Amino acid sequence: MKLVQDSPQMNHHTDDDARIYFRRTAGKAPTHLRCIGMGYTLSNNSHVEFDVELAPFVLIGVGNFGEGRPCGASSTTKWTGNSHQYGVYQNDRSLLILESHGGGEQGYFDQHSHAVELFDHLCATLSKQRIWDICYLIAATENRAYRKGRQELATLFLQGRLKRRRRNRQWRMEILPETASGPSAIPAPE
Repeated sequence: MKLVQDSPQMNHHTDDDARIYFRRTAGKAPTHLRCIGMGYTLSNNSHVEFDVELAPFVLIGVGNFGEGRPCGASSTTKWTGNSHQYGVYQNDRSLLILESHGGGEQGYFDQHSHAVELFDHLCATLSKQRIWDICYLIAATENRAYRKGRQELATLFLQGRLKRRRRNRQWRMEILPETASGPSAIPAPE
């Protein structure tokens, strides 16, 4: 993956059909990107974010929204939107989906993907709009799962059900069971 600038004051973007822009990069092109794990990489690791080197990745597909689409079967209103652009990249068995939107960029990373051949086939045969649909589904699912996990941890914390324990010289987080008096140790507001 190669990153370029249109002019010295502008942010860098990928030098490929996806044109994924990276925020706050006018001074220097990024070499790495913090990415959220997806698929098996997310479930197999204790950490969910990775510092991924961008250079070795090669574009295999572009996801563009395309023309406006109906919001529903009986609606005349159409969704429009090139607010989210996607690039699907591959490096050996690693799969990287880059998303660019008004808030910046986000990467979704599967380090040892079992779906490389599937994505290679999908990107070679599907339209850019269908690739956009798949990438948007993956991004929305990953983001919802992340938010749900944060919400559940915050709830457990507020209930006083998180306990830090040390076992075999390592710290671990343990979830305490609900008490008989109810799920919350915090009194309800009056």
